Amino acid sequence: MTARQDDHETQQITITTLAHGGDGVGHLEDGRVIFVPDTIPGEEVSVRITSKKRSHAFGEVADLLTAADVRVVPGCQHAKVCGGCQLRHIESQSAFSMKADAALESMRRIGKFEDLPEAKLHAAPSLDGWRTRATLHARSTRAGFLLGFHEGGSHRIVNVESCPQLHPDLEAARELLIELLPPVVERAEVFIESAGGGQVVATISVIKRSGNLSRRDCIQHFEDALSEGAGLLRGVVLDFGQNSDGVEVGEPFVDASVALTDVPEAHARVGLPAGLFRQANAELNRALVARVTELASASKPKRILELFSGIGNLTFPLAKKTGAEVIAIEAVRQCVELGEQLTELLGVQERVQFIKRDLFDEHGLSHKRIELERADLVVLDPPRAGAIEVCKRLAGEASIGRIVYISCEPSRLARDMAALTEGGFTITSLDLFDMFPGTSHLEVIAVLERA
Repeated sequence: MTARQDDHETQQITITTLAHGGDGVGHLEDGRVIFVPDTIPGEEVSVRITSKKRSHAFGEVADLLTAADVRVVPGCQHAKVCGGCQLRHIESQSAFSMKADAALESMRRIGKFEDLPEAKLHAAPSLDGWRTRATLHARSTRAGFLLGFHEGGSHRIVNVESCPQLHPDLEAARELLIELLPPVVERAEVFIESAGGGQVVATISVIKRSGNLSRRDCIQHFEDALSEGAGLLRGVVLDFGQNSDGVEVGEPFVDASVALTDVPEAHARVGLPAGLFRQANAELNRALVARVTELASASKPKRILELFSGIGNLTFPLAKKTGAEVIAIEAVRQCVELGEQLTELLGVQERVQFIKRDLFDEHGLSHKRIELERADLVVLDPPRAGAIEVCKRLAGEASIGRIVYISCEPSRLARDMAALTEGGFTITSLDLFDMFPGTSHLEVIAVLERA
């Protein structure tokens, strides 16, 4: 404890709830709300106040006076400082239940919903080994070479000795990269992802090279490493910035069966480029896709409009399960081109069409090729920022009677659902998936139907 921290005011409080971000919530003597990490509802703590705002404050535990029954040993030596996990100190099923309640309360408050349907919870089968893609931060320091995650609320790097969250293949790749990176890199961002067959692909954004090494020196270093038996690494993409294309070393592709669900065995090893967005938890993603297709099939649609489709995580299962025509809209050209290639490969050209369109553009949903009035169902899976303008447009489209909305950010989902309910929709079901166990994040599926 530093002298500066000794000077901070402390108070004894009771933690009453869990906030959506994972902090415990209590009240100070003056009535202000205080957010305290690493606490659990029901616990009595002596809290050191680190900052105060007009209506709320932030603090840290000075002393845990009464521990909750569901408090557990985190199972990770870095849990208290690393920003990757917020809830490992809570028994996993209890943690999911608490963060689900926090997410639902956030949705009620932000969306001003008096009532929400009872949510169906889909727990993760394991707290460990689920993450199949991760970004690490690398930096050479006087104390040695660091490769790890940022501390919570900081850009300081936690020099991770092991990460239980990572899939074993990624953990092994992380350990290998600790050896491969220092001779050529002083600072970099390192994205690793499972590629299939027990192999991993790394995309390394080089911020600063070691010494006077040239780009060619860096490339040669990894070419030598892969040729000398670094078999765990299928390939590496080296990005040197300055608007240059990434340089590929080895075979940096990801098996289609890893990036997508329900790919036929004949096409399982089809290679897709590294770095494409996909869910990090493969097992929960399969459960989520199955639930989306189940919900979509319920209304027996003939034509589905899928917005923010990516390369087809939901597209192809929707077409297969429902038998409907699926029009997939995506802004990223590479995703659209890959989607078109997969459509041909899987032989579903008659029922699946990919269209490149920026849905955040004011005309993104008004193009004549989309023909909103012909869609029986809209499936919406936007990025974390949500899609408020899209939802306003859908709310005003009388022909759209049913929407399945997938979200990784409940606050944005609540905002967008409020716009839809103002346009005559009713929220008829909610599913919450513990897609990111041990963290404060989860995935939500909401079904909205026009009243």
